[in-house]
Amino acid sequence: MQGTIRRKLEMGRGALAFGRGHPDRREGHAAALDRLAELLARADRAAARQELGFVRERGAAARKQALQQTLAPLHLRHLASVAHDAADPGLLAELGRTLHALDAALVECEEARRLHVGATAELMLAATAVVAEVAVLDGIVRVRFADDPGPLGEWERATGPRAASRTKAAAQPAA
Repeated sequence: MQGTIRRKLEMGRGALAFGRGHPDRREGHAAALDRLAELLARADRAAARQELGFVRERGAAARKQALQQTLAPLHLRHLASVAHDAADPGLLAELGRTLHALDAALVECEEARRLHVGATAELMLAATAVVAEVAVLDGIVRVRFADDPGPLGEWERATGPRAASRTKAAAQPAA
């Protein structure tokens, strides 16, 4: 998952946790929290599909590479036998099986890539929608806690940049 998407989803999770920890009876607040929870659940499902696609693509790519390494010597032996007018039927059958397996690995690799690319696009959309929903909640929280800096500070901490990200950036030496 891309870092920008992960940070947006973390912000949404922080906002959801804050909202559940500071319940508000107003209908708009509850509805926004419900929408946010659904968006985060959708993003979690897309993230799982994305990871599955990555894993399947890596596996298919490894099989493809192994088959290509097997295919090269088979092809050379076949060409040598054809050059001597003595094509080996067993060699041709093995070559055919290897080519069929290579085709299957190529198809699997492409399907896995399609899975993770589609899931990544869905994650981007979900992250954008999470940011919009957090903006709605931000307005509600800032009005509700305008005179109470404690909860307002909690909100900012829950929805702001993560301390670990700031610490990591500060620790990097200047170029």
